[in-house]
Amino acid sequence: LAGIRVLELADRSATLAGRVLSDLGAEVILVEPPAGALVRHEAPFLAGEPGPERAFAHLYLNTNKRSVVLDLDDEANCSGFLALVATADVLLETLAPGRLDALGLGHSALRAVRPGLVHCSVTPFGLFTPWRARKANDLIAGAAGGLIQVSGEPTGLPMQGAAHPSYTMAGLAAASAIAIALH
Repeated sequence: LAGIRVLELADRSATLAGRVLSDLGAEVILVEPPAGALVRHEAPFLAGEPGPERAFAHLYLNTNKRSVVLDLDDEANCSGFLALVATADVLLETLAPGRLDALGLGHSALRAVRPGLVHCSVTPFGLFTPWRARKANDLIAGAAGGLIQVSGEPTGLPMQGAAHPSYTMAGLAAASAIAIALH
C-alpha cells in the first residue's frame, strides 16, 4: 500500500485496521484529540508507570503511524482536518453516527474535497439502523454478534475472550474492506 495515505479517527474498536494498513506500507496519520487517543491511557503500562508513550496497547496498535493533534470540536481545526482529507486516500473512523455531519464534516463535505476518498466507518450497530445510537464495548459487541454464546464451558456461563476479540475482528474486517475498496 505504498503511496496510500490513511487518516485514522478510530478508537480501540478499529485502530487495529490502521496498524494493519501501516504494516502493509500505507502512511497512516492518527488524528488525536488534545488529550491524546484513549488507547494511550489504557493500562497496562511499561514498568507499571502510566504515560502517553508507555501504554502497551498504544505501543502495539499505533506502531508505524504518524500523529497529529486536532480538536474537531474547535471550528478552526475543521479546516485543517479538511486540508488533511484533501491529501488522503482513506478515512477510517469510529465516531458516533451523525457526529461528522454535526461538525460539518459529513460524507458529502469530505467527498467534495476528495472525490475518490474511501470512507470506512466502524460503529457498533451501523449508520442507518434503528440501533445506530446505541453504544457498545467489546463485550456487548461479542454478545450481539454471538461470539460469547460459543465461549466458555458447555455447561457453564458464557465467557468473554481476552484481548478484545470483537475489536480485533472489527479492525481486521475494516482493513480488509479498505484494501478491497482501494483495489
